[in-house]
Amino acid sequence: MPGAIKLWQRKTILAKIETTEGTDAAPVVGSDALQVLDYTPNFIDADGKVRNIERPYFGARPVGLTALKRGASFSMEMHGGGTAITVPPWMKVNRVCGFDAGVVTGGISVVQTPITDNIVTLTHWAYLDDLLIKTIGARGSVGFKIEDDEFPMFNYRILGVAPTTLAA
Repeated sequence: MPGAIKLWQRKTILAKIETTEGTDAAPVVGSDALQVLDYTPNFIDADGKVRNIERPYFGARPVGLTALKRGASFSMEMHGGGTAITVPPWMKVNRVCGFDAGVVTGGISVVQTPITDNIVTLTHWAYLDDLLIKTIGARGSVGFKIEDDEFPMFNYRILGVAPTTLAA
């Protein structure tokens, strides 16, 4: 029902690599869902350009918003893909942060190395209860948190743009 209170506990986070940068890759719940922690959406982020117009009175200068962006920050546990030759789901998010797609080595492990070119973009959908928030053309940054007696974690921040359609 429109206008109803949203339940924050009902979240589904989806991510899929785009074949064409900035084109919605339409993530699917079955194969593109991510198990995340501490999900924080960034509904709008923008650069402010101050208009330095001369005027005969005091007051704040008008600011125009430019370079509108949206994204999210979240964490994911470092874990395997289930079997030795399955690429873990977090590797696709690492790809938009400057890592390769992951290579199965010798049929026993998956190795991912940093890259500096051909970094891909991501389509990110977040369902917050029944509200869908879409981000396309997203790139990101990743940090590693490894502490004694804690689960090792990836900390992500992704940033892209909202689709231009009204349904986004």
